[in-house]
Amino acid sequence: MQISTWHRFTPVWVLIGIGLMVTVQFGCETQVRDDTSQTTSEPDSLDPGLPATESLVVAETDSGVSLELGFSDVSDRMFSVTQGSISSEWSVPDAVSTMELSRDQLSDFSQGQLAWRLSSGDAVLSEGTAVLGERFTGFYDWIIPPEQVLALTGLPRFAPVGSQASVSTTAGPSGVRGQVFVGTPSGPVVRIEIGGTVIPSGDDIGFQVTFEEEGLYVVEVLAPAGTPVANVPVYVGSYWPVLLPALDTLPGVDIKTELPLQSFRDTVIALLNAKRVDAGLSAVSGDDALDTVSQQKAQLMADEQYLSHTSRDGVEVGERLASAGLDGMYRENIAAERGPERVFWSWWWSPSHREPYMEARWTRTGFGAAYFQPGLAAFAQHFLE
Repeated sequence: MQISTWHRFTPVWVLIGIGLMVTVQFGCETQVRDDTSQTTSEPDSLDPGLPATESLVVAETDSGVSLELGFSDVSDRMFSVTQGSISSEWSVPDAVSTMELSRDQLSDFSQGQLAWRLSSGDAVLSEGTAVLGERFTGFYDWIIPPEQVLALTGLPRFAPVGSQASVSTTAGPSGVRGQVFVGTPSGPVVRIEIGGTVIPSGDDIGFQVTFEEEGLYVVEVLAPAGTPVANVPVYVGSYWPVLLPALDTLPGVDIKTELPLQSFRDTVIALLNAKRVDAGLSAVSGDDALDTVSQQKAQLMADEQYLSHTSRDGVEVGERLASAGLDGMYRENIAAERGPERVFWSWWWSPSHREPYMEARWTRTGFGAAYFQPGLAAFAQHFLE
């Protein structure tokens, strides 16, 4: 899959961050200017006196994972999980082929690779490795009107590494944007062009997604107004989706009329640069001029109680930057959220917002925040080369 390049002034519509109140209209653009089951692993070793098992199969449960262990005709089975010096072991009831492990049972383990083993006495029935990771819990589901939700036929919940899914759907009442955004486990976002700027309502859509990495993918389709009509996870490879993500556990901060702006700014940029370094990218630098533009934008949205890249008086992002003496390629993300960490993660789990986070071209960033509504701040972030 190829990430598309831009050759003209192109609006790319994306979702505003989550956390908006019902009095706020969702859906805006990010603008760019240019000049159900899973195979985890094959057993590493089997006792030659026992029948071979198929690969370990995993499915989601409400609180953890269900593991298809096999060997139901073998008695006295034990299933163990090890990560570094931490190890836990559970007895598997006789004649049962499936075992469930809850989040609480795996609470001693951290995100990352672990080893599992199924044994009976001294005999190893099967063993392998898996990745304990975050579960995607539908951060954006609640803002998508039910009549606009697209079912992505052919997109699996679980998939092997190296597999490809042929996905089809039909554009909803308002149509869809002409790009699909795919967030990859390592961070970068892949754009898939699906034809035209906007695909009209009722048109059939088809595209392919290749799963080249182990981990959590997110596939996002946008309505013309920028709100998602599909924001769907795919767990790839030996991935156990168990851990609750930050957006499910982070409390909101105390949003007051006077915000600790520098603290908010430092928090978001630190989280952003940690992700960039992990992906092998250079850190972005704060920029005073961009900070000023971002703060003006956040304050304007707060004062006028709207969320849009175009201001009430029709001023576009590029015009606002040019009036500040800033020119060149840019990106803007906006949101209303309950704190700096939450706004970072809400942008991260929307691949269309994550995209500028994971592109090397952006070297400078600005950030602004202003009191929006009780419990919510308006946020704006800009990127320049």
